[in-house]
Amino acid sequence: MAMQTLNIPAGTAVLIGAPANPMDARVSAAIGRLTASIEGVVEAHLPQMYAVKVMEKPAQVLVLLLRRDADVGKVADHLAAGLPQVLPKGVQLDIWPIPASHPLADDVRRAGCMI
Repeated sequence: MAMQTLNIPAGTAVLIGAPANPMDARVSAAIGRLTASIEGVVEAHLPQMYAVKVMEKPAQVLVLLLRRDADVGKVADHLAAGLPQVLPKGVQLDIWPIPASHPLADDVRRAGCMI
């Protein structure tokens, strides 16, 4: 399974919005159930994002808003174990774990893509 965690340097321009062609609702619901079962995940969203000079092109991204005390390594391990069960073969899903207090969290919420 192709899973990539996004590392977006501070100051990078990030465009966030609702995807024009969202993934299948059954897949996003399954991802929502998976993320809801992971300790430390406060919210999960699937907006379309484009991080200038970081991403090759805009893509639907799994944004995880995490508790301050969340263990990012454990969250990643859970996702690595669970996502192959729910993603269609060959589908790549970038993941961006950020603290729920991150400055872009409100922009992610405004996209209206919470799962």
